[in-house]
Amino acid sequence: MKTYFSSLGEIVKSESPNAPLRTLTKFNQLMLTAYREFQTVSHEQIITYRKSHQLSVIHGLSLYAHKSLIRNLTYSYKFTKDELLYICTTYFNALFYNKPTSLAADLPKAPIGPLIDYPVFRKVFQGFAKWADDDLTPASAPTLNTSAPLPTPFLKRLYDHVFDRNHDGAIDFQDLVTGLYTLKTLDTLTSVDLIFRLHDTDGDGKLGHEDMIAVSESLLWLLRRGDPDTYLAAVGGLLHRGVGEESLGVGIFSEMVLGDPFLEQWFATGLAGSVKLDGVQVVEEKVEFGGAKEMVDGLVKEGWKWAKGVGGKRGRRASVAKIERRASLKPVEGVVGPGGVIVIGEVIEEMDEVVEGEEAEDDGEDDDEDEDEDEEDDEDQ
Repeated sequence: MKTYFSSLGEIVKSESPNAPLRTLTKFNQLMLTAYREFQTVSHEQIITYRKSHQLSVIHGLSLYAHKSLIRNLTYSYKFTKDELLYICTTYFNALFYNKPTSLAADLPKAPIGPLIDYPVFRKVFQGFAKWADDDLTPASAPTLNTSAPLPTPFLKRLYDHVFDRNHDGAIDFQDLVTGLYTLKTLDTLTSVDLIFRLHDTDGDGKLGHEDMIAVSESLLWLLRRGDPDTYLAAVGGLLHRGVGEESLGVGIFSEMVLGDPFLEQWFATGLAGSVKLDGVQVVEEKVEFGGAKEMVDGLVKEGWKWAKGVGGKRGRRASVAKIERRASLKPVEGVVGPGGVIVIGEVIEEMDEVVEGEEAEDDGEDDDEDEDEDEEDDEDQ
């Protein structure tokens, strides 16, 4: 079908002695066949077909758009095709229900895909991590009964340091893929370093008392779905050891974390493993058009018949009916084909005359063939 439609601009009979026939394209023949054979198709039938297959068409178009966006990625890292498609689907699903409201008007970047801000990112990330799917403040987790104010939500820190790396308040699809890859490839030391940097608010390479409290609050929030008897003791011990120091560098902080078996295991695999890209199985459904597909196939089939010259006999036998159908045709304006060909009622009538002339030539050839066959039969007898 692709080959046929790509050749619609070709001349059907470029060497024909009939001058009008030398300008007749496959598109003209296709339109003529359509108006002849499908006059019984009403507007109501077309609307019915559209409604019955609307979801399939939308699915096919969205799938094509998502794949196009994935192909435009500068870096896809080691994500599989299905993982990238799941990321893209989650990205657009969140955008469908949530519109960015805090994007700057003069963002310098040329984004891959639409830009999103932090509120939309929260919705997107809920599709990848269970710990991000409800109340997004550490207040939802058990506290350590401190008088310190609640720290910045962990997810906001993550957004600022891992995803929005140029700190312009917006990320695109490439930023999302890069950030997710960073999280998925964390090991023990890089996880510890990430948590340390997220809570080093002044960027001096040290964690003070308030920073350690913020670390503890964030860990409690991240681990809130686990066994409280286990993670409360581990996080409480980390805070107790941390507040005993005036300030902690990343080396001392690592030693404190790795000194607890539970925290060591969580930093080794828990943080990276909590980000999942297999929430749904992406299936590329074949879009079926039912009756509409059959209608298009029939149209193409008839077009091929005219293009290959195999529809002559049928056209000759139905010449009277063809004239009646042509008389009932309404002028159609604005049908533009390859090369700027405009098909209207008058052109269709002229095409009929050209095709009929061609059929008359075919009649002569068929008669000659019939006479040759008769002569051969007489000789055999």
